[in-house]
Amino acid sequence: MLDPHLLELHLTPLESGNFRIIVSQAIPSIDGDADSRLPFWEDGKDWRTTIIKTLESTQFFPKNFPELGEQDWMIRNEILTSDRQSFHPSYLETIGRSLYESLLPPGSSLRDAFKTALRSAERENKDLHLRLKFPGDSVSRSQLADYPWELIHNKTHFLQHRSVQISRYIAHEIACPILPTHEQIQVFLISSRAADIARGLQPLPDDEERSILTGIAKAQEEGLVTFEQLRNPTRKRLSRHLTECTSVPQILHFDGHGLFGRKCNNPECRHMNPGIKREKCEECGHQLPEPKGYLLFEDEGGGVDYVSASSFAALLPRGVKLVVLSACQSGMALGGESIFNGTAQQLIDARIPAVVAMQYSVLANAASNFEEQFYRVLGQKKTLLEAISAGRKWMEVDSNQWYRPVLYLRWQDNHGGSLFTRERSRHSPELDKSKPGQTQDDIQECPSSPQASKTGRKIALLISVSRYGYGFSDLPGSEKDVHLIEQVLSSKDLGNFDEVVPLFNPDTKKIHHAIERLLTGRNEDDLILLYFSGHGVKSNKNRLYLTTCETAKKRDGSLDELSAIPAQFIHDAMDRCQSRQQIVVLDCCFSGAFSDDLVAKDDGSLDVGFQLNGEGRVILSSSTSLESSFASRNEGSSIYTKYFVKGICTGKADINRDRRVSANELHRYIQEQLREEKFSMTPGIFFRGEGTDIPIADVPKKPVDYDALRAEIDKSISSKRIWAQIPNKAIFAFILIVTLTAFAVSLFQIMRIRCNTIKDSITYSEDSDRSDEKLFEKYRGEKKSLQKRVCNWVGVPLPRY
Repeated sequence: MLDPHLLELHLTPLESGNFRIIVSQAIPSIDGDADSRLPFWEDGKDWRTTIIKTLESTQFFPKNFPELGEQDWMIRNEILTSDRQSFHPSYLETIGRSLYESLLPPGSSLRDAFKTALRSAERENKDLHLRLKFPGDSVSRSQLADYPWELIHNKTHFLQHRSVQISRYIAHEIACPILPTHEQIQVFLISSRAADIARGLQPLPDDEERSILTGIAKAQEEGLVTFEQLRNPTRKRLSRHLTECTSVPQILHFDGHGLFGRKCNNPECRHMNPGIKREKCEECGHQLPEPKGYLLFEDEGGGVDYVSASSFAALLPRGVKLVVLSACQSGMALGGESIFNGTAQQLIDARIPAVVAMQYSVLANAASNFEEQFYRVLGQKKTLLEAISAGRKWMEVDSNQWYRPVLYLRWQDNHGGSLFTRERSRHSPELDKSKPGQTQDDIQECPSSPQASKTGRKIALLISVSRYGYGFSDLPGSEKDVHLIEQVLSSKDLGNFDEVVPLFNPDTKKIHHAIERLLTGRNEDDLILLYFSGHGVKSNKNRLYLTTCETAKKRDGSLDELSAIPAQFIHDAMDRCQSRQQIVVLDCCFSGAFSDDLVAKDDGSLDVGFQLNGEGRVILSSSTSLESSFASRNEGSSIYTKYFVKGICTGKADINRDRRVSANELHRYIQEQLREEKFSMTPGIFFRGEGTDIPIADVPKKPVDYDALRAEIDKSISSKRIWAQIPNKAIFAFILIVTLTAFAVSLFQIMRIRCNTIKDSITYSEDSDRSDEKLFEKYRGEKKSLQKRVCNWVGVPLPRY
């Protein structure tokens, strides 16, 4: 797809219902600004709440508009019919026109800028992304984010029904997320059926679940989307699931009820008071806190648990790219001093880059229609802007439901909200000057040349340190581990790595050189894997070091840091590397089997993730205990590496059945196997960005026999060890014997050749020349000569005369 043109408007509140709008960013570049008046003000009276109640409703009920003069104002502004029986037939257009006049004041440079940006986008057959940027503070002066800007209408049509797509951006001090896109996305559906009939929240059907599955069906078949569901969640069940599930979903979808209101802080009450007007609890009379957004979960007893926006946001792990909230009023933020009192806004504050929420209550069938088309378009690798626009159209543009979904988008360098990795050329080609209308976006969307579309290389460095000096126990299984990993990664049917470099018992200099070679000169789409099997050591400053064959301790018992490899060196080298797919596998301990004066016992305070982690990187760690890490004594190798290899060879680590084994799937498989066999070790995984989704190997068409592979490795290593155990003197003698034997054989052959020559020469005939005649006479007279004896010995007897 082609990126939409961008026009970002920064809205800043002023005094007395005024605000300022400035073009803060535009693609292509454009300028404009204006001071304006907030809509729905009349004679100093703010009717904003009346508009929100109108949009919240699906039909008019007089009891919802009891304020003095409220219905009269609605009639004057063509929102309510004169008989006060229903909303005016064109009430949405009326509201939309007021919003348009306020956001883009007539005669201002801002409106001119908007028209210029729209024409520019239409000329290039693109949409215009209108991004509304709201301040994160001072909202009590104007509540700018409360207004339904998605309804803007230019007296001809609603802008979102044509070529304008609207998103919301909250500006505050927290850095804007920079997150990678993906080849495959996982959808995690939380299906809550908690209901509160007393407040009109009836039990929900399963229509949305079916709609989502229908929408993603084709994308699932193509391997672009995977699906997971948690039914009837409690707060604890959700927390436990997200904690134990190392595969962070890219999309988290909450299907359930939502409510905007005030929950009593009295611990003996905790009553939910819907709405924003009530100041004291209707149950106990306590002063109520500011209104917030809540999601309905079940409690442990089967009742209703109102989970606040902040509590829900705190449960979510890092790495979630999009949260979809089907819950009503999940996009609403009213009545407080902060824009972050709504559920969607809290998620943005928690650095979730994209949130799709319902700003008002929505009918169940409308929500289902929206979600089916939303996921169908998203599964076609379209942007969030395109998906939400398509979903709105399925809610029927003539209804009063389509404007209810709202998109909060705060994703650096991704203003359209792309979840999928684009199939673009690695090197951007130059523009064709013969085509004056061509843009760089047009070039990038054209099919890439074969050379440009070449996939990245896969390179692995495998380090085994099995022999140590004083203070360190040897790890004889380490060598076998590296051979096993090498076989798997080198196999065309499994890892299919382009280059696998094993190192056995290298010194510090060799490891430094090998790591630099591994990481230097790589491209963004190259996959880098570093595997280390050996001891891991903590220094006195709690820094992680990987040992080498030279690693030793000083006289005072502390680690000689110059003889080991600091984790910081690896971290810095990986940060310099251009690759966005980096895997580090540490099959080592951090303390066990070392003397107490070398390192302190591992207390869990060693933050491997902090010391090694980075964007697009995943670290897999075996254990903190030497005995646990190398518990398989019969096999002589690490139990962690055993299941690392076995999970790939058998294909059992392919949990989502996409025929590929990713880092997080492998971790989950190993974790489960160790739990089943009751090994006292705790494998770890540390990641940032897309790390856990990095594919390590393919699933073989036919499972590989792990035991046969291990036996082959054992046989190969045993023969090498027999050779290695021969003493130096024996090796020298053996070489000498072989050399002398070769010399003797060569001499024997030379002598045979010479004797055959003599034999031919002394066989006198009429054709022989004078020299042959003399040689014949010589041998006839010297019957016992040395040469005759030699010739007889080598099997070429001379004639007897």
